[in-house]
Amino acid sequence: MTETEYKVLIAFMRDGWSHRKIQEKILKIPAPARGGGFETMKILHKYDIYGEHKKMLYGKTVSKEILNSVLTRQTKTNSNNTDNLIAAKQKSALKEIKTEEHNTNNNSELTDKISLKIFSKNSQNPLRKQVHKIAQDLQVTMSQNNFIEQIAKAHKLHAKSQDVQDIFLPVLTRLGFKSEKKGLFENYEVSSLRPDFFKKIGHQTGIIVEVERGRTTANNMDILDIWKCHICRDAEFLFLIVPKLRQNKNNSVDKIFEKVIKRISTFFINANYINVDSYQLNK
Repeated sequence: MTETEYKVLIAFMRDGWSHRKIQEKILKIPAPARGGGFETMKILHKYDIYGEHKKMLYGKTVSKEILNSVLTRQTKTNSNNTDNLIAAKQKSALKEIKTEEHNTNNNSELTDKISLKIFSKNSQNPLRKQVHKIAQDLQVTMSQNNFIEQIAKAHKLHAKSQDVQDIFLPVLTRLGFKSEKKGLFENYEVSSLRPDFFKKIGHQTGIIVEVERGRTTANNMDILDIWKCHICRDAEFLFLIVPKLRQNKNNSVDKIFEKVIKRISTFFINANYINVDSYQLNK
């Protein structure tokens, strides 16, 4: 699978672009109203991708390696089956592709502790690359052993989010964030609201960072955080930092990171779009 083929497949299967738009924007080939998009179709059909597969991968981040593996394996494995069976098995395999978690540190001891999950709207916000770069810089720091040790000491039963927030203070300050920025909600009835951290980017927007520990889902703090970003005129990007796991009084364990993904993902479906362009979830 070439890089161009991968871009074509993702544009159709994840972003829902038309054949003509893909041909013009990605293949750089004119696509007239009549007959335009034929070159796109040739690439899609090469991998047995048809209309029913459009937007099948919506909301998912799938690497070229994973997509190539699934499409190639399904085509080869089922080469002796009927076309309908090939399509059914391929469709099933595509549905099983899980959203990719981005680990910026290759240390095997750390990759199961620090992960980054990104939700974004379909719109091409020109600031998104800059925001993603900031998220990756934060991820690099969070992946360092000394930082993980500090978090491990603070993340214990009955600990407060403020204890964890204090650990992030020097890190986020270095990245240009201000702690508990005042005045962002002064025009609202809830004028006392403040984010844990805020950084202005561009001319009219910014990033809110919220650090949660114990009450992330039990008290719907994750929903409160995304609502806070939704109503804030000065921010359309949210970084939410939550624990992967949380131990309870009865020694049971809550899978906080997984729960937050399921809850927040509903806001990044077309019909449910809110005023948050991009959401970066760290554990």
